[in-house]
Amino acid sequence: MRVRADDTLVDVMSCLAESDDVDTLLAACLYHGGDSDTIAATACVLGEALWGVPQARVDAIAPFLDERVRAAMEQLDGAIRRLQPA
Repeated sequence: MRVRADDTLVDVMSCLAESDDVDTLLAACLYHGGDSDTIAATACVLGEALWGVPQARVDAIAPFLDERVRAAMEQLDGAIRRLQPA
């Protein structure tokens, strides 16, 4: 089976359209079918930019990250917050 990038993008957009947060997006991607790992990886990056990363997930992974990664995550989070409508 060959997977085409344009087909994957259609799947990503479909999962985004039926979701309203990162958790429902991940579930939608996993149950969508097809190349679900690529669909989920791509869609969740976009979903996190739209809705942010759930604080519980941030708290769970933070102890395993080095200081440079934590600083980059905080910078990205700040940029996302500035882009979101007030």
